[in-house]
This record gives sequence, C-alpha cells and structure tokens, in this order.
Amino acid sequence: MEKTTPLLDEFYDDVPYLTPEKCVRDEVKKNYADKVVSQGISTAVLFWTSRELLTIPNIINECEPLVDDAHWKTFLYKNKVVFVVLRIGAPVAAALIEELRIFGIRNFIALGRAGCIDKDFDETQVVVVNRAIRDEGTSLHYLPPSVYVDLDKELADKISEHLKGKGIKTIQGTTWTTDAFYRETSKRIAKRISQGAISVEMESAALAAVAKFYGLKFGQFVWFSDKVCDKDWSWIGDATKREGFVLTALEFANTLGEGVAFRKANIKDADKIQKMQVVTFSPLLKKYKDHDTNPATETLERVKARFDYDNVDHYLITLQNETIGYIRIQHIDKNTCKLSQIFILPSFQGRGYGQMAMKQAELVYPMVKKWILDTIKQEAILCRLYEKMGYVQTGAERKIKEKMDIVYYEKHI
Repeated sequence: MEKTTPLLDEFYDDVPYLTPEKCVRDEVKKNYADKVVSQGISTAVLFWTSRELLTIPNIINECEPLVDDAHWKTFLYKNKVVFVVLRIGAPVAAALIEELRIFGIRNFIALGRAGCIDKDFDETQVVVVNRAIRDEGTSLHYLPPSVYVDLDKELADKISEHLKGKGIKTIQGTTWTTDAFYRETSKRIAKRISQGAISVEMESAALAAVAKFYGLKFGQFVWFSDKVCDKDWSWIGDATKREGFVLTALEFANTLGEGVAFRKANIKDADKIQKMQVVTFSPLLKKYKDHDTNPATETLERVKARFDYDNVDHYLITLQNETIGYIRIQHIDKNTCKLSQIFILPSFQGRGYGQMAMKQAELVYPMVKKWILDTIKQEAILCRLYEKMGYVQTGAERKIKEKMDIVYYEKHI
C-alpha cells in the first residue's frame, strides 16, 4: 500500500480540464471586459472580512459593483483598482487569482487579520509577509514541495515603504499558512516558530504559489486580531484598524500603474495608425518586397476607408495612456471573428504586450467562440506566438511570391 500522500504527486505540467476561460460566465466576462480590461487595470486588492465593512462610506462610495459571487464580492475602486472582499481559505483565494488573471490582473495585494504565535512579538506591528510556510494543500498543486514559498521581494519592499510612510509600525517576516485553525497545537506552533513564523493565517502560501506558477506579482500584509501562544488563545480585536488598512492598501495599489488597455479608434486616428504601420512593417517590406500586400505601403485613404466597414472594429493598444499598437477585428458571423491585423510598435516588442492584447480581444467579445487569422509562414516567431496563444494551422496556404507564403490559423474558445 502506498504511504505517500497524493499531494506529493507532481503533475505541474499536466493540462487541466477545468479552466477559468471555460467556467466564468459570459456576462461576467463582458462586465470585466467593459470595465477592467478596456481600461488596462492590472492590480487587485484582496481582503478577507465580513461584509459589514462595505457599509463604510469612505470605501463603498468609491466602489462600483462588478461581481457578486457566492465566495467573493468584487468592486472597481475609483476606476483604477479591482477590490475584492472574499471568504477565508486557500482554495477560494487561489480560484479568485485564477479568474482575475484572465482579465489582465498582474499585481495582487492581499491584506487581512492574522494570529500572532510569538508571545514576545509586539502585536501592534503590521507584518509585511516575505515568505510563507506551506502547511496547506493548495500550493502543492502549483509548486513542488518545499517548506517555504517566497513572496515578491520588490513588492514587499514597496509595501513596507508605503506603510512606514503612513506612520505604521512595520516589519517584514514569515507567516504560517494552515488549512486547519482548530489544529494549531502547541507542538505545531513551536515548530513553526522555530522555522521563523510570526503569524498564522490561511491563504498566503497558496496565493504566492499561484502567482509564481503564472508569473504574477503577489504581496501581502497582515495585522493581528488574536494571539495563539502560551497554550492559550486570546482575542485582541481589530475593528478600529480595518478601514484604515483597507484604504491604505487601495491607495498603494493605485501607485502600481496600469497595464495594456484598449481604446476604440475612429477615423481621426487613421493618420496615427498609418504612420505606426510604416514604422512596424517596413522591415518586413524590405525583407519580402511585398509592395502589394504589406501594410507599410498602405495610403492614408486606404486606412480611412476601413472605418466605413460596419463589420470591422478598430482599437488602439495603449500602455499608461501611450499608444503602443493597433488591433483590427472583423466580424465574420455572430460566433466568429477574424484578427485582421495586430501589431506592437518595435520599441515595445518582446515584452508580452501583443499576447496581452490578444487575450483582451477575446475578453472584449465573450460570445465569440472561434477566432481566425493569417500570417507569413516564413516568420517563425509570429507563428510560434500564435500557436502559444492557442491557434492551430488549418492546413490551408496561399503563395504570395517566391519564399513568401500565407498560412491560416484558427482558435476555438
């Protein structure tokens, strides 16, 4: 009989059947696409609490409801930050990050109450978590076994600096993440203290693991609502602290900037689009000399003419209000769209912005189940990019000239 726990089965590269893209409802996708994706919002603040906090005017008056789920309630704070109030526990928190990441959220700031396990520690201090002890199960589905998982150092340092700037006593340290708060026993507490833990909570290790798995940034700070030490438990209370800490976290999140956003283009943008095409596609024109098909040779009148097509949408791709690219989407039928053109200016290429824009395009049109595009067969980097994004070749090809062929791709959502 096997004695190894199933949690140690290492299937990290295995493909899941259930994904957020499949499970999130279309109306939720549309809501996020309109209010989050289109604005390039890239940061979320996560808070574990009872929902009476949402009656506090300083918070709720600045919040626009997004999603009211069984496990969390999501808001848009000042049109800049996604703010989530959710239930405790690692599985719920991990699922939340899984879903928010598909809407372009890259930075996650978590805050909430924790238990102090060190009797000699000053419980009036706030702990900015820099690593978590993995005494829970969720993180093992994302990372190989280890005692600790590190949080993002740069983000931890920025959070510490921000809190100290507000006059809040702050220390960076280790937290202990557990699934079983009724099994915080004396021996287990002593072991965790010997491993460096100051606090105990139920989500940090899982959130850090999910963030590492997907290349996201995750930071967290906690304050103490109770003490679990000296073979006893005592309540400290934190009702007067919560509002201030939440507002501080939201204020900090506002400093992290925005991600890639879409802005609906109109005919007034045609001159800008035409000039960007020349800059972006001139190297391919020089390479293939495809003067009849290359966007770098298109006249301003041709670019303007496309705005007369009823079945074509045009978007400028922006980064912190700077235009970095363009995307044109053609509606084939109610379930199919063609990615007619997408490009990122050369000075912004190689940073993943094109992939982000393609993902956002899919979110802007949640009812579309099939996407198609074509590209130059000889441009291996472009082909790999589209295949990485889930597109597969249809097998059809069209020869433009010697050593230049067009291949066709499709993707089913």
